[in-house]
Amino acid sequence: MSGNGAGKVWEQIKHIFQNLLVYVVIITSSTIQSILWFMAGTLILKVLDFTIREDANQFSIVNKVYITARIIVAVLTILYFLIQSLLNISWQIRYDIQKYRGWIGKELEK
Repeated sequence: MSGNGAGKVWEQIKHIFQNLLVYVVIITSSTIQSILWFMAGTLILKVLDFTIREDANQFSIVNKVYITARIIVAVLTILYFLIQSLLNISWQIRYDIQKYRGWIGKELEK
C-alpha cells in the first residue's frame, strides 16, 4: 500500500486527537464518579448529623467526631479520584502501546 506522506501525517494527527479525547473522557468519568462518592458520603454524614443533634449533652465531643468524619470522607474522595484516574489512564496507555505495537509491526512488514 503506497500512500503519500501528508496522508500518513494526517493519520497520526487523527490518532493523537482520538487518544486525547479518550483521556479526557476517562478523567471526566473519574471526576463524576468521585463527585457521586463524595455526595453519598456527605449524605450519610448528614443523616448521622440529624441523629447526633438529638443528643445535646455530648454535642461538643460528637461535633469534633463529625467534623473529623467529614474531613476523612473528603480525603478518601480525593484519593479515590486520583487512584481511579491513574488506573484508568494506565489501562488506556497499555492498550495504546499494544495498538501501536501492532500498527508499527504492520508498517515494518510493508
